[in-house]
Amino acid sequence: MFEEVTVVSLLPDILESIESFLLRRRTVRVQRTADHRKAVESVLGAVVETERYVYDRGRGTASPERRESRLARLWSKAAIDVRSVDRRLSRIALMTSFTWANPELLADPKYEMVPGQLELIREQCEWLLEHWG
Repeated sequence: MFEEVTVVSLLPDILESIESFLLRRRTVRVQRTADHRKAVESVLGAVVETERYVYDRGRGTASPERRESRLARLWSKAAIDVRSVDRRLSRIALMTSFTWANPELLADPKYEMVPGQLELIREQCEWLLEHWG
């Protein structure tokens, strides 16, 4: 009446479960790597644009309004993209975006550290690249 269940009879199900588990782990790892890449690319893009703007401004060749708006958008995107990878860097990027959108915020003590953060952001990007997934 009852069929005797043996390990051998369960083996196909066990193997299928193991395969499914490994596939899910791989999918999560691939997604995490994609998120990490997107975050680093986004922050580095904002850093490079900012560095170029600061350089051009020093030479007197920057057109501030348009480029500052672009920098605000780049830093906002970077803040969102890096959130799942590095919350501290996300917060710094967000504050940076606010100050590019409204430079008067730099007079607020809450934002006074933003201009000096570019070096820290570059270092954090290097760290993220070294510790990839």
